[in-house]
Parts: sequence; C-alpha cells; structure tokens
Amino acid sequence: VFVRTYTISKGGYDAAKSLFERMNHAVLYAPMSWIDVNPSGRILNRFSDDVSKIDLNMPFAVGSCFATVFNLGDSLLAVAIITKWLVIIVIPISYAYVTVMRWYIKASREVQRLQQMSVSPVLSYMSEISVGASIINAFDAQQRYIDENDRKVNNNSTMMYCAATA
Repeated sequence: VFVRTYTISKGGYDAAKSLFERMNHAVLYAPMSWIDVNPSGRILNRFSDDVSKIDLNMPFAVGSCFATVFNLGDSLLAVAIITKWLVIIVIPISYAYVTVMRWYIKASREVQRLQQMSVSPVLSYMSEISVGASIINAFDAQQRYIDENDRKVNNNSTMMYCAATA
C-alpha cells in the first residue's frame, strides 16, 4: 500500500510540475498576436483548471486505472485458463471497445473545451460589472446587465451540463 501511494503521489507531483512548466513556457514565449486575441481571463482560467485537474484528479484516476487493469487482467487470465474459447470472443470485443473509446474521447475533449470557453466570459463580465458598478447605477442600466449576465450564465450552465453528462 505504501509503495502504491508513494508512486501515485510522486507521479502526480511530477506530472503537475511538468504540465505547469510547459504551460508557463508556452504562454511566456507565445507570439504577441496570440496574447492579443486570447483574454487574460481565459488564459488564467485554463491554467487554473488544468492544474486543478492534474493536482486533484490525476493521482486518483491513475491509481484506479492500475487497480482496474490488474483486476481485469487477473479475471481474463482465470477465465482464459478455464474456458479457452473465450479468448477468441474477447479480441473483437476489445477492438470494438477501443474504437468507441477513441470516438468518445474526441467528443468529450471538445465538450470540455466548449465548457472551459464558456466560463471565461462569465468571469470577465463579473469583473467588468464590479469595476463599473457605479457607472451602471448612474445610468440606471442594471436590468440590461442582469439580462446579459443571465444569458452568459445560462450558456455556461448548458456547457457544464453537457460536460457533466458526456
């Protein structure tokens, strides 16, 4: 148990450090045209989201994956020893599984990308509203900003629902 915990913790730390260094290098050496096109809120949101996923989810996912692979391997070995013909059936099922998995991963990545892109407008809009609250109140334009905020939050909620169900 100690070796597994240490290995997963060390691997998670190394993965987080490597990802952060590569992301930091990519942003610092990005062309100015890219920085002009991408708002700082989107860049910061992407940084924090990716680092959070690596720090919190990756070690547990890797540990669970190893445990599942070893359990599956043991089960398949035991069944293959007892019933030899099962190996013939497992090969096409495995191929179908891998094919569906590749298709699903592409779609899942795209949905997650859309969800991450929908968070940035909400955060930047809230920042703009907090900075310009006195001007909004002076021009009695609260309802317009409330409606716009509702539209952005609804768009984000739709993307979050899609990401959660994907």
